[in-house]
Amino acid sequence: VYRLRVAETDRARNVRSAEVSIWARLAARIVDYGLWGGLLYALLLALGELSSAIDLSALTSWWALPIITVLTYIPIEAWFLFRYRRTPGKWLFGLRCRPGMTSLNAPDASRESSRYALLRSAGVALFGAGAGLPIISLIAPGLGARARSIEFETRWDAMGDSVITQSPLSNKQVGFGVATLALLVAGYLCAWWPSFVQTGAIVKEARQLAPQVSWGTL
Repeated sequence: VYRLRVAETDRARNVRSAEVSIWARLAARIVDYGLWGGLLYALLLALGELSSAIDLSALTSWWALPIITVLTYIPIEAWFLFRYRRTPGKWLFGLRCRPGMTSLNAPDASRESSRYALLRSAGVALFGAGAGLPIISLIAPGLGARARSIEFETRWDAMGDSVITQSPLSNKQVGFGVATLALLVAGYLCAWWPSFVQTGAIVKEARQLAPQVSWGTL
């Protein structure tokens, strides 16, 4: 009887649920983009150091790097989903994605799964992350969450014919996930702070010149 109770406890701990927290999905995506964006940032800095004739500083700015990160991550995410059913961020928060659910028994199931993985990755980049565009990328997740609450699935999940499941998270996993998010946010703030200051100075100068231009045209 004791062994049966232990087996049932282990089964309950390992059960996966389709009732996935939207916050877990958002945190997993931030981790994915944060890790890939950090790698791109380091690569662009290295290329800039190797070739002094090419100025790549604009590509590492707060408004350009997110766009490059989101768009270039599409095929990488598709490969992760096709190969492992999860990305590093999804693994961190206990999520698993299965694209092409309705074609699992098809003769070309592997090909269909890769196609659906690519469709889902493209869909979440465009509709879930707003292609990394400033302001739009902040609004898009909220719109996706609202659509999920109404239609029970996001637009990109429908495009990828996919289902997201989640396993129970331990306190260690939650703590490690939160620490990873905090480190990524702190790292990007430090890296982009000069760009923020420069952008603020440009906006301030433009606001000071605006009245002079308007009065001079009267």
